[in-house]
Amino acid sequence: MESKRHGLLALGAIAFLLIFWSPAIFIPYWQDDYGFLLQAREAASRHESWFSDFVSTSRSCFWRPLSVGLYWRFVEQTLNGDACAAHALNLVLLAASSAAVGWLVAALLRVRFPEIDARFGGILAGVLYGVHGARFLPVAWACGVQESFLILFSALTLRFWLVAITADGAGGILAAAAILPCAALAFLSKETAIILPVLAMILAAWIGPNKRLARRTWLLGAALIAITGLWWLIHQRLVTQPPPEQYRMQLGMNVLRNGACLSLFLLNMPRETVRFVLTEHSLTAAIWGVTCVALQLGGCVVLWRVARDRIRRWDVCLGIVFLAVGLAPHLPMGWNCYEYYASMGLMAYAILVGMAAQRTRWMWTGAAMIVLSSAIGVAGNYLLPYPSLIARAHWSQRQLDIVREMRDADPRAFQTPIYLNVEDPHKFLGMSVPGLAYTLGLRVNDFVPLPSAQNPPRPSSTVLVVPAEGDVLLHATER
Repeated sequence: MESKRHGLLALGAIAFLLIFWSPAIFIPYWQDDYGFLLQAREAASRHESWFSDFVSTSRSCFWRPLSVGLYWRFVEQTLNGDACAAHALNLVLLAASSAAVGWLVAALLRVRFPEIDARFGGILAGVLYGVHGARFLPVAWACGVQESFLILFSALTLRFWLVAITADGAGGILAAAAILPCAALAFLSKETAIILPVLAMILAAWIGPNKRLARRTWLLGAALIAITGLWWLIHQRLVTQPPPEQYRMQLGMNVLRNGACLSLFLLNMPRETVRFVLTEHSLTAAIWGVTCVALQLGGCVVLWRVARDRIRRWDVCLGIVFLAVGLAPHLPMGWNCYEYYASMGLMAYAILVGMAAQRTRWMWTGAAMIVLSSAIGVAGNYLLPYPSLIARAHWSQRQLDIVREMRDADPRAFQTPIYLNVEDPHKFLGMSVPGLAYTLGLRVNDFVPLPSAQNPPRPSSTVLVVPAEGDVLLHATER
């Protein structure tokens, strides 16, 4: 009976996550999505295998063959490039990754606190992890699915690690056998998986010293380090192009800036709050962000009140160390800093939430405050005007629809090369040249950027004008 109740509760938790994030299904593609779609279409036209990116990365400065190469081939060819279908798939993967985090937390609670209901703690942890604002872009941005792949296989790796070093018999053996394939899939999803051996050792310390398990722990730890080293050698050989400047690692003020931003994101402050306060000086955005943070902090304080007799100083210290290691790969990045960069470190938050799981009024109150914080943050992301990311995505989709209608009405006007006059480059990033190429069935090289003061080199040609305000238009020139 107890097992059946937990099963129903878990299904209800997954359904809640699917409903909570379901509005993101209707967000169109934007920015990097079109580049990946175009690559997938070109690879299909060359009759390349879906698994070609596993052995070659000539088209990318990153090696993520599972979450980029294979995923986008599936989206472009099986889902016919449909944005709603892609976001629905992302939603399923987000729910799966949150469930994996909850499963990890339950495994840790079962060993660390054998007297409590570990499965209930894991379900609560999975839900509050899944609704956190840091999980927004992996659903709303199709290419953000890389983070869901990473979290899914990283959480599974760490969960099997815990079982392997604590369980005897067939269960321990099977868990040990599952560690390496799950770790390999995490490495094939994103480079951040390089911290898995360190996180595994932190979890080993979390369950406490056990001389009987020491040898097994070190043997499995050595195996995990070995696969990390093997991945690094392959990665260094296949990736020859340097990453874009905003992703290059450097030590300077960027570390402090990224640390401050990630700290705010951990407190459930939406990234768009920071953007609108700094660039638009928006009081409304400031109130929005402060409300999200206040509710998140308030909910955590209430949960701490519930669990303060259970959580010891050792748990807090290890949680902080786990969090710091999870954030570390993103601190030296040159410029870009998104909420989902906190996802690996956020697993420490899920663990501490799981420790607070008790069926009391205060616990439900704290959980409700945290869910409300995320709901307000997510709703604001949908409603904000440009320059918010989602508003720019919808603007970009409208422009691409207009361009497609222009082409259908007058195909001769779209003879290549097509000259581009872009008045607002930042706004244009929402669709970019790959978006135009993918929409019109052309190549990136078929488009030629044209400064506003310069005439096209051809005596008679058509320029596609992308204005700062309003919709795209065609401008015919003759000399």
